Amino acid sequence: MALTIVFSALGQTASADPLGLSVDLKTDKASYEKGQTILISGENVRDPENNLVVSGTAIIQLSHGTWRSAKSRALISNGAYNHNYYISFGNPPESGTATWTITVSATDAIGNVGTKTKNISVTTPPGKVYYAVAFTSPGPDSSKPRGDNVKISVRVTEGGIDVDKATVTSNTPTGENIVLENVAPGTYEKSYRIKWNDPTGDWSISVEGKKTVDNTFKAGGSWINVKIEPAKLGVNLLSPTRTRFEVEESVQVRVKVSYPITEDPVKNENVWVNTPTGEKLVLAHEENGIYSASHTLGSQDIGAWSMMVQAVDAYGNSGSDASVISVTPIEVPGFLARYWWAIPSAVLAVAFASVYIGRERMRVGKLRDIQREMKEIPRLKREAAIKYFKNGTISRSAYDKMIKEYDARMDELKKQGAALKVKMKKAKVKKKVKS
Repeated sequence: MALTIVFSALGQTASADPLGLSVDLKTDKASYEKGQTILISGENVRDPENNLVVSGTAIIQLSHGTWRSAKSRALISNGAYNHNYYISFGNPPESGTATWTITVSATDAIGNVGTKTKNISVTTPPGKVYYAVAFTSPGPDSSKPRGDNVKISVRVTEGGIDVDKATVTSNTPTGENIVLENVAPGTYEKSYRIKWNDPTGDWSISVEGKKTVDNTFKAGGSWINVKIEPAKLGVNLLSPTRTRFEVEESVQVRVKVSYPITEDPVKNENVWVNTPTGEKLVLAHEENGIYSASHTLGSQDIGAWSMMVQAVDAYGNSGSDASVISVTPIEVPGFLARYWWAIPSAVLAVAFASVYIGRERMRVGKLRDIQREMKEIPRLKREAAIKYFKNGTISRSAYDKMIKEYDARMDELKKQGAALKVKMKKAKVKKKVKS
């Protein structure tokens, strides 16, 4: 039971969750033949308080088995809506009679929802189906990402003989008509590039062929499912180009996001990167698909920063790119170079003397940092493997890039550690000789 809170002073009600609409669903008949049009309507869509819905949207879809029509959108005004659906000879069944289910999902202006279903009968009319329509492309149960080009190609025959100059049509993922061209005897085809915002999931491609010969109407059709998947956005990390930073430095993260194939820039999408401590840093759009943000490093960020930039557009297309950044404590020479303007010459002299005296201590601290980061890298590699192989949150190219950079960083750390140990050993011998 939904919770309703009454604000008597305001004379309004507020719901903890969206409440159910009462949806009205009618058809002009109970049974149909292919080639006819179904009139789908409602006149009495009501809100939870039993008032007619002033404005809203009805999403309508017809189905039979694994076949699905494209979802159609009808406006609700004062409780009423209507929609016409033409039954193609390319829709099921190929012969005989089938039971279709009509589903209407309604939403009002404040987010209340409701659903209604109804079954109807659809029959293949006798004396009209003469043509056999066979798909040559796409193949059965194929998958295509958004942005890909899909060639719809069929062969239309009658008794094994090719049929030319027929009217052959199909449908886009959103239900628009496509007219196929007669490119060879009995062969009809048309290419359709899947749009970035076409609905994902099964696209039931229904192809209908029809022609009037000697005053006789002849028709036929078939259908096939193609699975539409989200596109992989191209995410290119432009900066930082360095792989090593010190605490208190500002890291400028800048990326270019584009659609695959066309390489059109993507605008107004959600682009972000996690900081070394796991906080979400949102990048702002500059121009032409370029996004950027900056992050000032603190002592809590010391270690290996697995920088992975992720992008998702308004339609659910996504992509990522990654890099590995090493964050180290401030080294004294770098500190002095950065803040020379605030340090008098006398302090500089003392600082350099302190550097000389404390050099061995600094080397010990740096060696500890290197060893700590070397222990961290295997864990980051395991995390990257989980993200790719188990969760699927990063692409193969992003995973390979991360592993390559982790390995390169590990080699660099080993070299730095070995060099430090040699210097520390020499300093120890020198000190012993002096003593």
